[in-house]
Amino acid sequence: MKLKLHIDDYVTAIPGVALMRLQEWAVANLPEWRDIRLEERPIRLRDDHVEVDSSVLDHLPKWYFLYLMHRYSVKRREQERLRSLLASSYQTPRDKLSRLRDSINNNLKKLTNYFPNSPKITVMQHLLVEIKSIKSEPTDEQMESIVERYLDLLSDEQFEERLTLNVIRSFLNNNFFGQTSMLQLTRSSLNLQGHIEYMQRDFVEPVKLDVAVRQWLDTWPEPTADSQKDLVDLLRNSDRNPYKRWGDEIRKLKPEEIHAYINGKLRCSFEEEWLATIHFEEMTFAPLGISGKHVNFNWEHAHHQMPISNWIRLLLFMAPAGLTSFTRYKQMPFTNFNKDEYETFYCFVYRDGTPEMIYGDNNALDNMEHNESFERLIPKLIERETYKAKRRLRPNIQILEFQSDIDMKKTVLYDYHVPRHVLIYFSSGRSNLQYMHRPIREAFLKLILESIDPMQVIWNYLRSVIQGKGYPYSAYLAVRERWIIEQLKKEGIREMDAALQKKAGYIYYISQEGAKIRRGLERRADKQSESTDYVSSGSKRAAGIAYRLLNAARSGDRQLFLDTTIRLYLSVGEEVPISLLNVLHEEKVDFATWSGAFITGLLGGDQKESANEKADNPNNE
Repeated sequence: MKLKLHIDDYVTAIPGVALMRLQEWAVANLPEWRDIRLEERPIRLRDDHVEVDSSVLDHLPKWYFLYLMHRYSVKRREQERLRSLLASSYQTPRDKLSRLRDSINNNLKKLTNYFPNSPKITVMQHLLVEIKSIKSEPTDEQMESIVERYLDLLSDEQFEERLTLNVIRSFLNNNFFGQTSMLQLTRSSLNLQGHIEYMQRDFVEPVKLDVAVRQWLDTWPEPTADSQKDLVDLLRNSDRNPYKRWGDEIRKLKPEEIHAYINGKLRCSFEEEWLATIHFEEMTFAPLGISGKHVNFNWEHAHHQMPISNWIRLLLFMAPAGLTSFTRYKQMPFTNFNKDEYETFYCFVYRDGTPEMIYGDNNALDNMEHNESFERLIPKLIERETYKAKRRLRPNIQILEFQSDIDMKKTVLYDYHVPRHVLIYFSSGRSNLQYMHRPIREAFLKLILESIDPMQVIWNYLRSVIQGKGYPYSAYLAVRERWIIEQLKKEGIREMDAALQKKAGYIYYISQEGAKIRRGLERRADKQSESTDYVSSGSKRAAGIAYRLLNAARSGDRQLFLDTTIRLYLSVGEEVPISLLNVLHEEKVDFATWSGAFITGLLGGDQKESANEKADNPNNE
């Protein structure tokens, strides 16, 4: 029997993508599916729906949990994280060793609960003792040796299965379903096969029963007494409601009354071909919650109930495979960039179009290395839509991003409809977001997608730069790209043309003015060092001055910024440029752009000038 899933709503489009991903993974990784031809695959994309052959239902639990085991492999994630840690130039060897110790200790505690007598647990304990015995700065060779031995221990099949299952259970429970079926706390010790069997029993078998009922209805348009008995036996053999009740009631009917009885039952809210046997509630898909005081309409059945079928329930249980998870800095965008605190969000791209287009868009997002943010995705999504932007039309791209908390009954949902000026910005092919430091890039992008001025984020990041925990060039790019995007917002600017790029060159000229002051401070510091034992370096003086200028810029105090800057020019023996008056009259750029660009130059943001950057020096006009 062919089962349909229409994707005219993002709630059903997510499991539609999940089905295709599971099949693609099975074909690539499971020997029994590897040689199956495209036209013989049980899951197919049609013009307006995903078509599923009912013969594949029994395979879905195995596909789903093996896919999740592969995707969330603890060993692979630890390997990637620790390789990145060893390569980091921003942490001291002692900090690296401390993080490594915490990682080993964390997993050791978990594994000890399940495998207390394993010899490898003893080896891991000795590895932890070895780390604690290192008193001096660890060498690279010591660190690499410890990491290799640790990863080798995690390669144990039992260890890998248990740790990865814990990760899977945690995010399915906390973010999607609560304690349903195999996710109940009393079943936390289940192995991989146990999870597969529970999914088969609790999610697949009810769908197979519904399929059998649908097949009976199609086969017997005019039921007989014998066919009635077959239907009654089918329903009463189930241990689930409402099937037993239906069976008892149908047994008392005349055969010719059965179809009218079935037609009087509620239908699924998403797929009307299916009978509704359950309600859409938090156990079915927890991200129904709404932030704030508004209670979700289905929490604990306190409000209007929404009937759904077992088919939709099964699909929603597999929905996490259709999403892309990524991390972002906590409390973005107005955050302290110095804290390495992250939170996980789940993302989906929805648009008007065929299932194939939606599947392709989400795979483009999912294939981004290390779950990078949207700036590398959006150009791909809108490549075939560029002609619409040029014709002043909006491609209907919707980016959904959410995070759920089961205990708080809350979901934080960001629903982005990509603004037209952002489409123009990305479709130009001249975006520089990819060169920004990740913390400022993610915060910057989130705000421009909401048509919010990202200047506050830039001020926060500049403070991190002053403290030596950010990149001046990233701050410069943020100032420049923010000005371009703000110009594209203005009515009448329909494309990111050469004239706009040339005007943006003025921002580079401003940053060069800041760099000129920095070099002057360095020269003065060098000269003073010849006649005294100690003098603070030019870069340290520049950072102190940048902090004062940043405070003036953030508060919008143009006069204080102007007075401080003029004194700087005079102190280093440089001529005060006429362009400085722009701070007051804002003829070419706004005050925030002028001050931000100047501060980035003062901090060294000029040191990676783009090859095609042309300074629009007003003195050359």
